[in-house]
Amino acid sequence: MYQSYSHDSGKTWTRPVAFAPNGVLPRLLRLGNGVLVLASGRPGAELRFSFDGRGESWTPPIHS
Repeated sequence: MYQSYSHDSGKTWTRPVAFAPNGVLPRLLRLGNGVLVLASGRPGAELRFSFDGRGESWTPPIHS
């Protein structure tokens, strides 16, 4: 799985960099308290949390 960032509302993006060795169907959710939650699958399912609210740092994956 790869990640990239936009600093201009999606007009341009940074070059993608490897984020995780695997993962499909990623879903991103911002909670009411600003925390970002990333869910992805295969193998199994995993959750990661970004407490900075910007996705610049993430917790290690929590596997189901």
